[in-house]
Amino acid sequence: MAGEDSLYVGIRGHVVRVRKRDGEELWRTKLKGGSYVNVVVEPDGLFAYTQGVLYALDALSGAIRWQNGLRKLGYSHAIVASANQTPVAVAAIAQAAAQAANAGGGSS
Repeated sequence: MAGEDSLYVGIRGHVVRVRKRDGEELWRTKLKGGSYVNVVVEPDGLFAYTQGVLYALDALSGAIRWQNGLRKLGYSHAIVASANQTPVAVAAIAQAAAQAANAGGGSS
């Protein structure tokens, strides 16, 4: 996949591409919605989910290629996975989603 020298960070409604060797930000794309952004890197592209919307982004430019509002499913956290991910990666995503959900729903 193009951009193999990069890390992709989902944070505060954005996806950010950062160069591994020096940490330089290469692009930042604002997505609709909230703070938690789930990012999946695939051989054929970059995918992100936030606030009920699934996005496909161009890994080199950050341009949004398409988006899907996943009608009638609401705006909850989601786990995005594919056959290319390892079980460990999927478990880490699930744990991060659970931690984000718990952080937002503290007791009074």
